[in-house]
Amino acid sequence: MNNTDVGYFLNLKNALVMVWQAKNPLNANRKVMKACLPLVHPDAYRIFFPFSYLWGLIRNIVSPSEPMTRESAWDNFWDSSFGELLWLCIFGLIVVGVAILILKLSGKL
Repeated sequence: MNNTDVGYFLNLKNALVMVWQAKNPLNANRKVMKACLPLVHPDAYRIFFPFSYLWGLIRNIVSPSEPMTRESAWDNFWDSSFGELLWLCIFGLIVVGVAILILKLSGKL
């Protein structure tokens, strides 16, 4: 193992420790840890707190607190995994619709 692998595993361990501290019901500071998690480990926050992440994006889209926040919130939404899944579903529906249309026009369906 070289230093990059060790750094990756230490970062992963740190992220998992922060997630556990944010989810631990016995931790008195779990709200603070949950608030710090998107700043320190944004990917871990998106994975382990998906509903909070999506709610934050929706809240920024509906009522932005500063100018240009709405546009950046939309960009963040479409860059998230939920937005990518939505794009894939839309693309899949278009492909299936075209395939059904071709089959109907050729008389095979």
